[in-house]
Amino acid sequence: MAGPHAGDAARGDDSGHEHSHPRRDQVVARLARIEGHVRSIREMVLANRDCPEVLTQVAAVRGALQSAGKVILEDHFESCIVSAVERGDHAAAIEEFKQAFSKLAH
Repeated sequence: MAGPHAGDAARGDDSGHEHSHPRRDQVVARLARIEGHVRSIREMVLANRDCPEVLTQVAAVRGALQSAGKVILEDHFESCIVSAVERGDHAAAIEEFKQAFSKLAH
């Protein structure tokens, strides 16, 4: 049986449309870098590094996550939302985008 990452970038869900993530590889690469950065922050804490140094790195990770989220949101808008509008489901598309944006913007 295929794993959760098998197949193309497009996968269906309960909403009745395919999800296309053209920048999936870019996002995955960003997340891998963020993962390594978080591990290095953990090591900084274990090594009793100065709090301001650690906080600077935490802020950098937060910024990197925000940046990755923006790329995901752009893909969502350019593929999922456009697809919903093309299907004539304008109200659902607007609501879906508002929910996605709200999660990123909080």
